[in-house]
Amino acid sequence: MVRNRYWIILLILITSCVDIDGYNVFTIHKNTHNSTQAIKKFRGNTLNFIVQFDESVIYQLDGLDHIDTNKLIGFSYGLSPHNNSARFGWRYFEGQVIIVAYSYVNGVREIYDIGYCTIGEACKGEIEETHTEYIYRFKGAEHKITKGVSSKNKYWEFPYFGGQQKAPHDIHIKLWL
Repeated sequence: MVRNRYWIILLILITSCVDIDGYNVFTIHKNTHNSTQAIKKFRGNTLNFIVQFDESVIYQLDGLDHIDTNKLIGFSYGLSPHNNSARFGWRYFEGQVIIVAYSYVNGVREIYDIGYCTIGEACKGEIEETHTEYIYRFKGAEHKITKGVSSKNKYWEFPYFGGQQKAPHDIHIKLWL
């Protein structure tokens, strides 16, 4: 009897855990941009992550909207990422997820393709912040961007869909931070 209760309790604990494999799953719901509205301070000078995309990131948009950059993960100074921020971005194109270094430096946007990630692949990335630059690393590639103004108020930037268009369907992104 006690043994049966043990297994029942263990089964309940295992099946109620959303984060069994160590990933956080960020969902961008259909017709929205944000995966979360959380405002959370970022501490430190290095952001390490592993991302895994599934089939939900496959989308088709009309015209030039299809090549807009979706945001993956990063940080910003102050609450507006359009002034000074360092983020990874992504877009789906012809069977691959293109990964980009995506920054705003004193209000000017800078975007550089840095690599690819296939559906189901676990891909490792990093943003290191020095006194003068952001160093983006992704699957062995590296790109440096001169840093803009910084402050003590640094915040996480979580997954976001678009430029202009909102998510055409629910999109799920697994991140280990």
